[in-house]
Amino acid sequence: KIAETQGEAAAALPIAYARSYVSDAMVTVEVAARRVVAYCVEGDDARVRIGVLRRLLKHEPLDAIGVRQQIAHRVVEAGRYIAQ
Repeated sequence: KIAETQGEAAAALPIAYARSYVSDAMVTVEVAARRVVAYCVEGDDARVRIGVLRRLLKHEPLDAIGVRQQIAHRVVEAGRYIAQ
């Protein structure tokens, strides 16, 4: 919505926040899903389901350091946490 109403430049920081959060969340989801599979099934069935999880949770890795540096730079520049 920000990009549509205010332009791509105004949306850069909120997009960085979202990308950072989603990247961390994907790791959390994957660990939790593996635990559920390990709890529910064993042996070959577990290996098959882990393979399915790998395909479902496939995502491109994020340059987390670069994105967080971008966020930190804007926060330091503003002197406080900022939403945009």
